[in-house]
Amino acid sequence: MSVASHILNININEDGLIKLHRDIPNVTGLEFISPYFSNYGTGENSKIILRCKVKTYAEPYFEWMRIDNTTSAKIKINDTDDGRYLIHTKKVRGRRYISKLVIRNTIASDSGTISCSVRRLTTVIERQFKVKIHESGLNPTRIESYTHVGEGVVEILQRNKWNRFTCYGFTAVEASVVCRSLGYPYGGEARTQSDERRVFDLHYRKRNENRMCIFGIRCLLKDTDISQCYKQKNDKCDIDLVVGVTCRLQPLEVPDVPVRLVIPGFDVLNSREGVVEVFLNDVWGFVCYDGIGQFEVDALCQTLGFRNGGVGYQRQAIYKFTLFDLSRAVLQNLSCPENALNYNECSHLEWGEGCRSCQCDSWGTNLVIRCWTKAEINHSGSGVRVRLAASNIEHEGRVEILHNNIWGTVTKRWLGYPGANMICKMIGYKYGGVPIFDAIPPTPGPVWINYIKCPLDANDLLDCYFKWVNQDIGVMDEDISVKCRTEPIEVPDVKFRLIGPRNDTGKGRLEYFRDGYWGSVCSFHMGTSEASLFCHILGFTYGGYILINKKNYGRSDLGPVLLGGIECPWNSEDLDQCSERLWTFEDFRNVCSFLHQYDVELNCRSDPFPDYEIQLFGGNSNNEGQLLLKYHDKWSTVYYDHGFSATNVAVVCKQLGYRHGGEMHTKQSVYENSRRKWLILECNGKEQNVGHCNTVREEDYHYSDNAVFIKCYKTSDTELQMTVSLESDGKVIVHRQGETWKICAYDWEWDDVGATTVCRMINNSFSNGTATHLSYELSSQNDPEMENSIQLLYCPRGVSRLGDCFYGRDPDTRARWLGPWGPGDCANDKYEVLRAGVRCHI
Repeated sequence: MSVASHILNININEDGLIKLHRDIPNVTGLEFISPYFSNYGTGENSKIILRCKVKTYAEPYFEWMRIDNTTSAKIKINDTDDGRYLIHTKKVRGRRYISKLVIRNTIASDSGTISCSVRRLTTVIERQFKVKIHESGLNPTRIESYTHVGEGVVEILQRNKWNRFTCYGFTAVEASVVCRSLGYPYGGEARTQSDERRVFDLHYRKRNENRMCIFGIRCLLKDTDISQCYKQKNDKCDIDLVVGVTCRLQPLEVPDVPVRLVIPGFDVLNSREGVVEVFLNDVWGFVCYDGIGQFEVDALCQTLGFRNGGVGYQRQAIYKFTLFDLSRAVLQNLSCPENALNYNECSHLEWGEGCRSCQCDSWGTNLVIRCWTKAEINHSGSGVRVRLAASNIEHEGRVEILHNNIWGTVTKRWLGYPGANMICKMIGYKYGGVPIFDAIPPTPGPVWINYIKCPLDANDLLDCYFKWVNQDIGVMDEDISVKCRTEPIEVPDVKFRLIGPRNDTGKGRLEYFRDGYWGSVCSFHMGTSEASLFCHILGFTYGGYILINKKNYGRSDLGPVLLGGIECPWNSEDLDQCSERLWTFEDFRNVCSFLHQYDVELNCRSDPFPDYEIQLFGGNSNNEGQLLLKYHDKWSTVYYDHGFSATNVAVVCKQLGYRHGGEMHTKQSVYENSRRKWLILECNGKEQNVGHCNTVREEDYHYSDNAVFIKCYKTSDTELQMTVSLESDGKVIVHRQGETWKICAYDWEWDDVGATTVCRMINNSFSNGTATHLSYELSSQNDPEMENSIQLLYCPRGVSRLGDCFYGRDPDTRARWLGPWGPGDCANDKYEVLRAGVRCHI
């Protein structure tokens, strides 16, 4: 007896995909008729019909069998009728015969492989079917195959009609979900007629002209069956757009480097530029461009072995694509820390998390990068020579640089720790180095570089921004010396420390360890929520306060500022719980980065924070009135002369149980029984009680009109009905009660959190916004002090409307008693009038 079987012709290629052959068994006088539906997936209590069709000269004998996956034993199911299995065999026409196996009221144990064996005389041929029954509901799915089990055109049952998929949105992700629906745990690949003819029958076009197709599907990487996917409209099939799948029998090998660059249309990987693909959940896919910055591009280049950074683009600006591009974005919200050396250090979301129908697809919104060479960074080339002098120790000394064939020096004022690290790496010390601030003999040569700014991961002078100068002679106090490391520095278990004589009691200057250095922490926008996190990490569990030590202003012997601009939720225990607060105002970034004017001094508590009672006194309702705080068991007035920030309003309203925004203004106190001391309050907005704030202190009684009055918004208040619009330059216009208002861009007060709130009000599809500071055009017709201006605005992270933000008034304005809704200018400390603007990002 001769036996022919499809299964015997299956091999597995290097990618774990089925390696298929076009030959269909054709034993003399007996052959199968293609296509056949080789795979079925459905839910319980459904019905499946398996069809086995042959062409032969005389009536054959059909035998259906189940192949048990655990014993590989074939179990006959012929002549069995337990109410669920039925077999029908008949002659169709001419020399064609068909046998149908009907499985009714499907149950999970019906899953497995079923074979149809056909015998005529001494000839036997066999065809196999794979069945997957899901316990939960599933749109019945099947593969119309022309070769083997696990490969063919995908069909899904909708409204009692079998519909196919087109290549609109059908990528390797969707193919893998289809394959998992059909019992292939390792996923699969998408196939099109354009390059995979073996998947499609030659007569397909004639037989299926009236079939319907699904134009658009979106699945998540974590989806386990096709019913979980987002499916769009159905329409008449365009035959050239129909897709198929090839399911894997083996898992893909996980690559050592989960990032690669590809050029669409070419079967090659480009080494330095191309569309970024990452390997995630057994699928190679694109990275969504939105939110990509220089840190992310540099991390990807570092992962690929290119150390000089690069530049990112949207791929629609570089490459053209067709409908048959079957890859798509698998990763969104890629965020890498500064100086990340590997993609694995970055955070991200799988594509579609929180938005199954997001529009980052194969039509141009994905990331392309080009990784730079040193020659591309600076056209002068990298032939700069550096040496260490004036020391008898080989790995330390004064830095000298050869320029115009003359050895000169570099000023220490700007080089600092990042520059010293770069110099040592440039000389050949791979572990970098640190500056030395001891006085050394000057060189007789000129100062070649008097300004230089380097990132911490710079490896060469050309990785830095600098200017060549020619100062005639060196000066002892200005020349920089370095000490290069000959072995790696030990990474501490705790990456924060306190410097000072009382550090064991939780008091001292805070330093943070990163990239091989101990450096300062900038206090900008920080308060007790951040201080308490630092104290917790250092072992002081009751929280603490931020102090500012301006004695460090201008010191060059301190380590670089390695951390700043962060905000942490209350009761955070790990730095990863914090977010970076971004500013576009360059002056304040420089204050943090270079001058050490706002270095953090930490004061950790030895007992819990106090909880203070507060009330709003004398208002028309419980949500408004003069702010009183119970201090030393007596109600006291909160004073305004030093300013009362919008972040203070946020804490007051939160403590009183109001969950929308609020505002404050000032006027003469209406509370007559106050203590003879008034209170000063300073909070940063995330505290749960005013007793948690960074400052609660007494001052002498003031005979003035500067008491604080607060209104916490209720759902019915008009402020929650505000709308916004943008002018052509991005300037923000707020519409409230029939009037328009502009937002003041007071340096650090207007940042990306407020900008994101505005962008989400304009369109909730915007994921974030970038703050801009726009100059005000003065003319004889307008007076900035007479315009409606929102002077102080604080938006907590995550809010999506200005009605949930908090408003205040500049204490120096002449009309401060009007509250936040009144005329006033927007001048900063430099007397520049700046208005708030935004750039919104999807």
